[in-house]
Amino acid sequence: MRCPECGSEYVISNVTIRWHAVRGTFLSQRGQYCAACGKTFKAQESDAIRSVRVSKVTEALKSLQESGDIIIVRHRNGTREVIF
Repeated sequence: MRCPECGSEYVISNVTIRWHAVRGTFLSQRGQYCAACGKTFKAQESDAIRSVRVSKVTEALKSLQESGDIIIVRHRNGTREVIF
């Protein structure tokens, strides 16, 4: 993937680019970061790892994590995120 601003190939995928305050907690927004020019941008769906916030981890999600198909992350603020 190339940066849309400078065209550099030094792009880091699926990083936290923004934090939003929601009901007393901070939730992250994922995106791309260009190490060459320092710009952040949202990636197209086909180019990025996708993530979804979940309220709880079900048995089906645990099974998918054990098989290596998804990664479940629990943030310090208690938010759970499924990365796939």
